[in-house]
Amino acid sequence: MSWFGSAPAQTEEYRLDGIATIESASQAHQVAQAALESLLTLEKADGWTELHLGLDDKGLAVRAYDKADAPGSPDQLIKTEALLPFSPKEIYEVVWNDNLAERKHWEPELITLEVLDAFSDELGVTYAQISAPFPVSSRDFCSIRARERRPDGTYLVWGVAVNHKARPFRSKFVRAKGASCWILHPVPGQKHQCRAVKLARVNPMGSIPGWVIALVKKKSAEQWMKLSDYMHTAVLPKRAFEQAAEEEEAAARPAPAPAGVTMDIEEAPLAPVEPSTRQPSAAATKRRRVLDQDDEESSSDDENVAPPVKKSRRTKRDDEEYHDSWAYDVSNQETLRQVESLLIRLDANVAVLNHRITLLQSPPVPQHQQPLQQQPPTPARSDRARLGWRILTMLFAWPVIVVLLYHFFMRRRLRLRK
Repeated sequence: MSWFGSAPAQTEEYRLDGIATIESASQAHQVAQAALESLLTLEKADGWTELHLGLDDKGLAVRAYDKADAPGSPDQLIKTEALLPFSPKEIYEVVWNDNLAERKHWEPELITLEVLDAFSDELGVTYAQISAPFPVSSRDFCSIRARERRPDGTYLVWGVAVNHKARPFRSKFVRAKGASCWILHPVPGQKHQCRAVKLARVNPMGSIPGWVIALVKKKSAEQWMKLSDYMHTAVLPKRAFEQAAEEEEAAARPAPAPAGVTMDIEEAPLAPVEPSTRQPSAAATKRRRVLDQDDEESSSDDENVAPPVKKSRRTKRDDEEYHDSWAYDVSNQETLRQVESLLIRLDANVAVLNHRITLLQSPPVPQHQQPLQQQPPTPARSDRARLGWRILTMLFAWPVIVVLLYHFFMRRRLRLRK
């Protein structure tokens, strides 16, 4: 097949030889598990050679490797790894996300991404189109996508090419085959750090020049920097907001009970309280009599004319005695406990709400004050743009060169004739 050619002739318009045709969820699960075992075995195999690409990895310790496959095999084996300042779960959620607009921030070669079948939350079939540098034809992939979390905290996201009748071959794309896997290892003692590995085994289904293969390997390594830049802007603000909300809620919670006290304020059973036998004081009795007399006079007078209110003499002792007689009631104690519980909850909600309002009103944190935020590099001219300029230069330069040579030889010929 040439660089510009279409897929080779197949028995049906959506089938490629050598890969499975998915017709059920159980079959998809078997194919996915077999592909995962093969990729994990390949990742631990010997024979990987480190590539020195001269990248500015921004402190991510990016490494790239390639490996020779069996003699005569068209498969290209690529492995890249990096140490990212994010938890495996955070990277896992970004890699699994199928939102095309968000993925293009760190995977700009992706043209389209569609979910054809979703057998479960961890297994499905997707269709993707990948752009290729000119003059190589773009590729498309129809593959199973699966994910898994291991007991040791390792997250796995992988895929393998399959046939699916919902996506037949298209004339502008060459249907490629292969498998890839993201392996996200936790770092012991580091909550927000991950040793990430990406392994790919791809058969591009055509004759690809060596400079394109080298370019793809370099872009595979550069993808870690793009992913890190995107996660600094998309994940770090979310992480900071969640941490602040948790701290506010923890600060708003009531203090733990002293040693030996196990009852909670909200769920503590009420101890039986005997009715109070304490008699109110003479001053309290006099005050009640005066208030009752005022109520009777107010009800007997005209509604529009308010009678003068007779002020009774109150002392601090009278108020304390009246409060004590009211608080001794069992039903009143239950009401006080409920009100106290509601106030605690209200304070916690108000604290969280105030923090969110502060975050919305506060100006953005400067770039140099964020410890994990890194200054994004100045975007240089991409390899595709450079290739395009070279081609345009050649197209315009050669005609000029030909014309100059033609005039040179014509003038020389005329001189010889003279």
